[in-house]
Amino acid sequence: MRAEIRQTLQSEFAWLRCDRRYLAFAQKITDSLTKGRLEPVNGRFAKRERQMCHLFASQPPDSYAFETRSIRLNGQSTSIRLEKIFWGMLEQIAALEDMSVPRFISTLHNEVLMLNGETPNFTSHLRCICMVALENKMLDHVPPPALAKSA
Repeated sequence: MRAEIRQTLQSEFAWLRCDRRYLAFAQKITDSLTKGRLEPVNGRFAKRERQMCHLFASQPPDSYAFETRSIRLNGQSTSIRLEKIFWGMLEQIAALEDMSVPRFISTLHNEVLMLNGETPNFTSHLRCICMVALENKMLDHVPPPALAKSA
């Protein structure tokens, strides 16, 4: 089996052969094969179907559909485009702060400007805030996208 694996690796990843990382990569593939995470199929490697992949792949398209909302930041009207699931999370965070979502985002933007200056990608910052809130167990649950309200 190892000879078959080595031969397949050499043919599929010939471009890596001159790279120092090739041996580590080949060892990782070999370990994955022996632990049952990958299996050779028609001369190529395929991942075994796992429940976790099904969890991610089965997400309803509505959960990652974009929603654009108009908000005033520093007196100027701007649009913020986020996935609906993040809007729902921001609604929960704002409720914890006893604020509306637009007021929470505006207050946050002002605080970020005072601490760090201009943020190159404020929408990414908002997504990270949602992840930090999840990590710190500030949110009861992640709302389904259908429950995310439009402003």
